[in-house]
Amino acid sequence: MAYRCGWTVLKGEENQTRVLAIDLDRRRFEEVLAEARLSSHYTAGGGATKVNKCRDGAVVVQWDPERFMKTDASPLGRDCTSPRRDIRSIQIGLRGSAVEDFLLDPNAVRRIADVTDDFRRALEDLKRGDSNRAEEILLPGEERVEVLEVPDHIREVLGMNVKC
Repeated sequence: MAYRCGWTVLKGEENQTRVLAIDLDRRRFEEVLAEARLSSHYTAGGGATKVNKCRDGAVVVQWDPERFMKTDASPLGRDCTSPRRDIRSIQIGLRGSAVEDFLLDPNAVRRIADVTDDFRRALEDLKRGDSNRAEEILLPGEERVEVLEVPDHIREVLGMNVKC
């Protein structure tokens, strides 16, 4: 998230200056993921091919390399992370009916919090060389250890069983 929005301070990314943390109802979130279309299709050999049918879906999923915080940061902010290609992060795009049926459903969205200031404080800590403090700001306490099981039918839809 921090990389994608340039830590909210990247020049030329004025449309990405706020970061919101959204707590979602697990059951409703799984329903949305079950309707997802992959932006790329991964073959058994690990190669990716574009799939046009994702344009027809209200929920589009893209897998990106996970990024970890690092302290040898540039003043602009984007270089404060490094990719890990063996671990993937999910990027979920919602449009049309998915926005109306999910994000605007008060039973699906439990809480929205503006965490922009946390991202900016973490960036400053990284620039000072304190990755532990930056991590504590963005991932306080037990939030770091919760691992959720993904049901098999959703793993299949999201292509989670394919090595990339």
